[in-house]
Amino acid sequence: EHDQQCWDSYLGSWVILEHLVASGPESVREQVAKRIGACRVPEPSEARALVQALQGVLFLLAESNFPFPSDYIVFSIIDKRGYPLPAWPMRVACDHVRQDPADFELVGNRSDVRFSLRFDAAEIEV
Repeated sequence: EHDQQCWDSYLGSWVILEHLVASGPESVREQVAKRIGACRVPEPSEARALVQALQGVLFLLAESNFPFPSDYIVFSIIDKRGYPLPAWPMRVACDHVRQDPADFELVGNRSDVRFSLRFDAAEIEV
């Protein structure tokens, strides 16, 4: 199921996260680490890798997006113990990230990754 608000929330969040980790002060990176449950504070040089790791998790959820609970994909990827996912795990994930459309605005062509993200008084070009 296509959910533009969910997609925009993830896309905008990745842009903001990468920007904060790459250029934010240590205190901001500490907050990021705390919010995502990281075992250490990411270095600015790790911003892209952090976002890519989170995108990888989303890819696995999409690959496991069955109408019934399953550990099929996760079992084969993570140490063979299995971690059951709920039915439609992408819907569940989207329920946790949908942003109020007033929080930020994506302007431009998302599919060509030529857009800018506007929020508060800031704008980030992608």
